Amino acid sequence: MNDYSRQKSKFDFDMLMKVLNYSLRSLILIVGIVFVLGLVEMKNMEPTSIRVFGAIMILFGAYRLSMYHMIMKRQAIEEKYAELDEERDNLDN
Repeated sequence: MNDYSRQKSKFDFDMLMKVLNYSLRSLILIVGIVFVLGLVEMKNMEPTSIRVFGAIMILFGAYRLSMYHMIMKRQAIEEKYAELDEERDNLDN
């Protein structure tokens, strides 16, 4: 496998993981919204309890989305700095 193929497959895998992470974290948020709006009825639970659980899920989903987004931004910045350091080292030699 040549370098281009390895880089492309790594890029594809990274993109797949990002899409999967954002999708699953967003799903938590969406389910929370569904519970808060009362779109799902559960026979054994009080509506107030379902709404409270939905609000907790919304907060948790928003937290997980924002943390993942910040981690991805930080990782991109660190990769950029690593590239710049490598280029600077190459110029010094």
